[in-house]
Amino acid sequence: MRKKWEESSLLERIIIIIIGVALFMLIFYCAWFFGVPSNDSGDWGDFGSYFGSITGLLAFAGAIYAIINSNKQAKATEERSVFFKMLELYQIQAEKVASLHLEENLKEKLVQYVVINEMINDKLDLKNNIELYESAASMFFRYTNTIQTKSGFIRRMCAEEELQYFKENINIDLLKKKLKSYLDKMDSGKCFNCKSYYNYASSVINSKIVSNDIISMYKAFRYVGDYIYKRNGYILGQYYRNIYYLMDMIADFKGVKTYSKIFRAQLSQHELLLLFYNAVSSQSTKKTVRYLLTYEIFNNINPDDIYLCNSDEFNNVQDYITSVLNEYLADPNNRED
Repeated sequence: MRKKWEESSLLERIIIIIIGVALFMLIFYCAWFFGVPSNDSGDWGDFGSYFGSITGLLAFAGAIYAIINSNKQAKATEERSVFFKMLELYQIQAEKVASLHLEENLKEKLVQYVVINEMINDKLDLKNNIELYESAASMFFRYTNTIQTKSGFIRRMCAEEELQYFKENINIDLLKKKLKSYLDKMDSGKCFNCKSYYNYASSVINSKIVSNDIISMYKAFRYVGDYIYKRNGYILGQYYRNIYYLMDMIADFKGVKTYSKIFRAQLSQHELLLLFYNAVSSQSTKKTVRYLLTYEIFNNINPDDIYLCNSDEFNNVQDYITSVLNEYLADPNNRED
């Protein structure tokens, strides 16, 4: 009861007080002058004047209520109008983002980041994975692919000779430095064939999830989010800003739950994926992440799309996403607003 009183507006409190005073006056009059009905017209005149003052108060309360109700309806109409106009602007940007077709790029960069980190941190034995070494090294080192024969002629190496050359001239330390530089600069080129290593990256990700290594995956998702924004910020920047202001506007509405559900229903799986990566990127803010959590934006995200792991093995994707987002909130280097 006390909570309802505290949440009521000033005009609503005035109405309650007026009604209370009117009821008190009526009860007081009846209690004070209670008895046999009078035959004196003067007594009835006095009662009429007294009762008139009560009905005047009630009429005043009714007028105030009408004003309040009218203002509420006007505000609700204005909220709906503003919300759907913002929704239209968002949808225009969403169409532009859909034309980028970034789904595979997101997976590819996540795979690259995970595998390269394993290589840099000596968790992946390059000497016994010559195919991976050759694929990665070919981007950074310009090995000759020719050989001089005994008779002095120059010819191309055959596949076996080229592989032997890589084995004999392998330089893991230099390659690791090149790979680290590749990540730091967020180079756009492919340092190896990612599709060949999806299964390996998936097993690494699964192991990190099982061991509850949130920080490592938070860094991986953050890298992908920063990379995608660096390459496509000219479109994604406006798209993300529209979503932020839409969520910020919803927070001031009366129907927060209704409007947030309507907005959430507009988001495709592709957009949910982009929003998740951006939420933990250096472009995000803690206020944005809190809105995403409050409005339960990632309720319908597909774990296969986010490439956490196979959905049959990992059903609690919501808790994991929340943990990653909470890691972002706990990072003191991230912006508040």
